[in-house]
Amino acid sequence: MQIDRKKAQSPRGISALYFMGMIAFSASFLPTLIHAQTTRQANHTLPRYKDDSTPISGAPSPGLNTPIAGAYADGSPATLAQIARMADGSVQQSEGNRANGYAQLDANGHVTAPLVGDISGARVKMDDTALSRTLAAVLGNTNVVQDYLYADGREEDARRLDHFIASHCGSVIHVRQGFIIPARANGEALFPARDCPAGQNSNWVYEGQPLTTKGTPTTLRTPDDLHESRANGTLSFSKRKKNDTGTAPGIYMQMENEAVLPRVPTGDGGSMAQSVAMLGMNVVQEPGAKASLNGLEITTQDYGTDTNASQVQGAGISTMKHGAGSDWALSLAGYDFSARQPDTVLSYTGLENDVQVNGDDTTAALWDPTQGGRHLVWLGGNTTNSWPRWSPGRRISAGSIIQGNHQLWIAVNDGVTGQSNDPTSTWSIAGIHPDGTVRWKWQYGYDGVISKAIWIVSSSDPAMLSAFDEGIATNARIRNAFIDLTAEHLIDDRAAAIRLRQGDPIDFSGDGTQDGKNQHVIVADSHVTPDGKDAGSLDIRIRNHRTASFADDQSFVTAGRTHLATGADATLARHDHAYPTGLTIGHSRIMPNQTDLVMGQNGLEMVGTDQKGKIGSTPVLTFPATASADGGVTAININTPLHLLDMTQARILALPRQQDGTLLNNVDTGTPVISEHGHWYPLVLGPPLQQVSK
Repeated sequence: MQIDRKKAQSPRGISALYFMGMIAFSASFLPTLIHAQTTRQANHTLPRYKDDSTPISGAPSPGLNTPIAGAYADGSPATLAQIARMADGSVQQSEGNRANGYAQLDANGHVTAPLVGDISGARVKMDDTALSRTLAAVLGNTNVVQDYLYADGREEDARRLDHFIASHCGSVIHVRQGFIIPARANGEALFPARDCPAGQNSNWVYEGQPLTTKGTPTTLRTPDDLHESRANGTLSFSKRKKNDTGTAPGIYMQMENEAVLPRVPTGDGGSMAQSVAMLGMNVVQEPGAKASLNGLEITTQDYGTDTNASQVQGAGISTMKHGAGSDWALSLAGYDFSARQPDTVLSYTGLENDVQVNGDDTTAALWDPTQGGRHLVWLGGNTTNSWPRWSPGRRISAGSIIQGNHQLWIAVNDGVTGQSNDPTSTWSIAGIHPDGTVRWKWQYGYDGVISKAIWIVSSSDPAMLSAFDEGIATNARIRNAFIDLTAEHLIDDRAAAIRLRQGDPIDFSGDGTQDGKNQHVIVADSHVTPDGKDAGSLDIRIRNHRTASFADDQSFVTAGRTHLATGADATLARHDHAYPTGLTIGHSRIMPNQTDLVMGQNGLEMVGTDQKGKIGSTPVLTFPATASADGGVTAININTPLHLLDMTQARILALPRQQDGTLLNNVDTGTPVISEHGHWYPLVLGPPLQQVSK
């Protein structure tokens, strides 16, 4: 290369000469330099190109992504401009993971340097299908407490925790294992002091239970929030509510059964919907296992002090019937597949309710069944109050229902009720009743009626016969009565406190043994009247023998000796004359001496008794059994003084004709008289009795 000296010596020539010299230097020296740097450790990585037009994919523009012809890392010639352009797209390896440098990637493409600073505005995209969102929006869905607190128990976390709760109301908050409650220097735990407004409560999810600084498990106890814990292999839910807030449940489940579900035919030719459970549990006790295994266990604790407003229920179940289906508030089904008889009295129990108490119940409960504060089973029947009462000038739609006069009335048409007083009290259940422009008809009775409070049934399938040993039984100690019906209200003229069918006995002699059953019973049975007709009767049976019957014809029949005792402290008298059949009337142990009327095999007798009920051996008066029954002539035995009825002679003569042999005492003449053949004849008296000297 030749240089014009004149141009080289001038200032412009010198510059040109310098420039051309640099080009010559670059052309001769740079390839060697490039080669030397590539053999050592380069401070930047040069791209490799297969040709002069294909860039390396992904390189930043205008640096390494810019096509540069003829530049290679093996020392091939390249212009200074080309190398400068390559350097603009390169980075210094010594600046990796340093301040003002760049973050390096490991072999898996992961960033090895931590990110420090506010990166909440960075865009995040999980995969090709997810929408790009800011990092703050993504973290807002996780809401992990440890991302906002030190979570190591330091006191300054209390303020952070309150702020975190207030800014995440209505969110799902996660608490990971190892979270330590903020505490003062003395170890006093600083539980959250702030809570969310009504309707914006949060759900807390714990991977591990929070701890105090001393390592004691605890809870955050934020009011009205649901706390879900999965610690120690148990899924648990807890909720602490304010006393003045609503009744939102801790866990709410809802299932709606659509009408398009398949129908499953049954054996009777009908059909029923599939059996679908909202919550299903399968509890299995394996052979050899020993444990009290509960499918559902509920524990309630009541520390309330207001007896009228504090109430705790272990399980509150409500069934709302709006259609024509069959509804059960609680259905229990037990199946014994053991094919063996029970070994103990607790082998199978369908429903068990144990109540443990101390001290007496309310005092009046000892005699008043409406009193008492403790009940193992409480059954209540009420009338639903779902329909409005009649009101004047009210717009009514067809099908609307109102209540009035203890009845429900349904509107036949649209219209407006009248302006008068309530007319429902005058309506009968038959016909259509006009009311303004509305017409009403009877729907059904308003007052609720429940057919049975307790209904015990056995299977009606002949192939599946089952039975109960007892419907209701007890071995409890009873202070008042096992069954107390003194406060019941029978509202029908044919209602009964207890009703048994004919032939079912009431046993008064049971002693818990097989031999002691039905020894003394009362039973409704049939009875044959004296004229040979069949009638019902209420029988008393002693050792399977009918002892007495109270018949429908109002007769009383007894099969054995009968004693009718009177008096405040009566006893049944006994007398050999009345054996084996007979009737004894009278006797009281209060009176010192008295006379019993005995009808036995000797006839009708009047016998004196003492205070102990012992009957004398000699009857006062005896009417022999054959005295009149068969027309016999057996004499009447009188073993006591006999007094004739006193009458004046005028009154005797005024009497109608008396039977022959009738005796009276004429007080006018002092002589007894006898009636014979329609006339009265005085009896001739001898001289008066004289004292006979000994």
